Amino acid sequence: ETPLRALMEEPPRLLPEPQPEPAPDARRKRARDAGYGVAVCCARHCWIAAVCASVAVAAALVLFGALPGEREVSVGVAHGTSGADAGRLFWFIHVTDVHMCKFDRIGEDHLRQFVKEVVPLVKPSFVLVTGDLTTNFAGESITSGMTVLESEWRTYRGILDEANITDPSFWIDTMGNHDVFTLTNRHDHRNKGPKYTVTGNEVTADVFERVYRARYGSYRVVVFNAMWGGSGFQLAVDGPTTRHIVHKLRQTLLNDVDPVTGARYNHTLLACHFPTQVVGSTPPQTIQSLLLNGKERLFTAWLCGHQHMTGYLRHRYSNFIELALADLRDTKAYRVFAIDNDLFSFRDVKLDEWPVVVVTNPKDAAFLAPQDNVASIRTSTHIRCLIFSPDPIKSAIVEIGHFHCNLTHAESAAPLFTCPWDSSAYAHGVHSLNVKAVDTAGRTATLTQDFSLDGTIVRLPTYAYTQASAVAVAYAWYVCAMLYTMCYLLVLPCLFGWLYRAWTRSKRHWFARLDAVIGPISIAWLNEIEHNRTTFANYVDTMKLRVWEQALTLFTWRFRSTMAQFSQTPTRYVVFLALCGLFSAGAPAFFCNIGPHPWGAVFYWATVIDSRVVPFAFGYLYGGFFYVSMFYPAVVVLNGQTRPGNRAFPALKPCPSNFRGWLTLVLTAIRAVLPLWELLHLLVQVSAAVGAVLLLWLAYNAACVFLSPGMLWVTVVLLAAELRLVLLRFNPQRPRTCRLAWAVLRADWCRLPKKQKDSDDAKHAVEMTEDAAERNTAISPVPVDGGVA
Repeated sequence: ETPLRALMEEPPRLLPEPQPEPAPDARRKRARDAGYGVAVCCARHCWIAAVCASVAVAAALVLFGALPGEREVSVGVAHGTSGADAGRLFWFIHVTDVHMCKFDRIGEDHLRQFVKEVVPLVKPSFVLVTGDLTTNFAGESITSGMTVLESEWRTYRGILDEANITDPSFWIDTMGNHDVFTLTNRHDHRNKGPKYTVTGNEVTADVFERVYRARYGSYRVVVFNAMWGGSGFQLAVDGPTTRHIVHKLRQTLLNDVDPVTGARYNHTLLACHFPTQVVGSTPPQTIQSLLLNGKERLFTAWLCGHQHMTGYLRHRYSNFIELALADLRDTKAYRVFAIDNDLFSFRDVKLDEWPVVVVTNPKDAAFLAPQDNVASIRTSTHIRCLIFSPDPIKSAIVEIGHFHCNLTHAESAAPLFTCPWDSSAYAHGVHSLNVKAVDTAGRTATLTQDFSLDGTIVRLPTYAYTQASAVAVAYAWYVCAMLYTMCYLLVLPCLFGWLYRAWTRSKRHWFARLDAVIGPISIAWLNEIEHNRTTFANYVDTMKLRVWEQALTLFTWRFRSTMAQFSQTPTRYVVFLALCGLFSAGAPAFFCNIGPHPWGAVFYWATVIDSRVVPFAFGYLYGGFFYVSMFYPAVVVLNGQTRPGNRAFPALKPCPSNFRGWLTLVLTAIRAVLPLWELLHLLVQVSAAVGAVLLLWLAYNAACVFLSPGMLWVTVVLLAAELRLVLLRFNPQRPRTCRLAWAVLRADWCRLPKKQKDSDDAKHAVEMTEDAAERNTAISPVPVDGGVA
């Protein structure tokens, strides 16, 4: 047979050699590795459990740290006894956020139902409406712009006139942030509040009050208008105030003597459209310093809305509770308050919910206040409940543990139901009370609440604190977003990379071992994690870690992965990104016309008007939005484009001849230069920038869009840097951005220059020659004894 045929024949297949029996040491090693695997699995679960426990503890500290546990209030001396009569009892209703809208009838229908069904049936002493009577949107949403719509005001007043509600001492309505959109000041001719509200001209005052007088005492409602402080009426989402307004409010609250009777007010209620943590004022005389002064019992409760959700908040260092109410427009919510022998009680209800049960004695222990007449509970002889229903009450039963009693109607003039009880049996501790009422139409209402006779206060529900502290959540959102992008993704990787390079010069064995376990960065590990997709198991096998070292490594694995990825960003880009982030935090987010002033600067943390700093609570939301949706994608894209070891641009192809070919070429180029993960971040960044432009354009004008250094200017600079890096990947021989952009537009990546074509053709010819030589060598016959084949 010729040598050529011998070469072309398939070599015989060899059977696999039998594997030798593993030695005892190998078996022991295998068993030990299995034990390590079990230990690693246990450590992983322990790590997850520890992380969850840490999160739970942190959440508990945040949620419950600002809330006191069970504590006591002073019992005092009883003035009045809670018997079966209704002599020292009255009630009123609180509603908020009516939102009359030109483009739908939801708010209109709910307000009409409230004034025609609830008010005549409940018969309150007065009704308190805390703002947002209208919507003032130019379209169906805020993106359509803001304007003053007099038709919404006429609809609001028309509904009240139909119900014959014209008494300002009965219907106490004030304005909210939606009612002052686009107004320059309180005396603007477009301000329709004084014309269409029942309160009249007093809605433009900073503070006004209403007093309810009875033969057993005087009760005051102080209305605080917090939107006339001068901070952006077009962006009025918080309650800006000034030192002058806070001082006026303080003087009003300190003057707690009724000028008619000469006696002190039994209770003072403060009504405002905004929650306390939203109201901003200039230091040192801030609204927070006024409210958190525990030495003075200025008022009993802060009644508010604005957040469109129900929330309760007991301020830790003050003597009042904050009661936020959901909106009447969407949730159909209203709140019935009752003051019975100076015990302040309430119940949250929705439209069409009957019967309505309000337990006035004993009071709910979660809302005990120092101004409450707690001693009257201990000396009371009857359990007292207000029950409202369109139909007569068929039965009402109260249960306290093993105690059961039927509630009976006390007086025909008032919907008061009572039953006798022995209060001394519940003198200590917290007890649970359950009331069930059924009317003749078959409707049932059940109420359960805790009470105490020794002044013990029960902790408020967790959701109440989280809903009432929206500003604290916004501030935490801003700080976490900035720290995550600035420190965790930029500063820490750069710092740890520099420290590792400095420490590894010592070449000490103990440090290398310590770094393998808890060190954030390892050069060999960086290469493995980036190029070979090293997992935790592979890393453990490579470093040959012990069991305790594996457990410690589990706790730092996620941190090490992040450091490995972002520590490879060049220092110049880290400095560039850090400067952009710091500039956004300190520079104005945008400039706009604010109130009567031609221009004002809106920062993420405050608003500057006429050399005066006014806190802007919800600016933290905008700051967090910038860092998450505009700055963080830039960090990811720049890191991915500058990281060593990225894929090169694919081989150039001839210019396509149709649209489909061009589209395929463009998508292939983008996919090669921008991986899917980076492409998604870039799309999020561009979408967020476009959304910010539209919001500023619609809310203000085009000048506000161009005068946005802290938001849009920085975003444009970041996008330009990302575009430059992407274009450099397309054609690295043309470093100038303008030429690269023109090259992309002309599709020069598929039209090679003449020199580059010649060099590519020469390289291709050399490669073809080498391939042909290899093939000839492989198939040529082998000379025998120096002969020629």
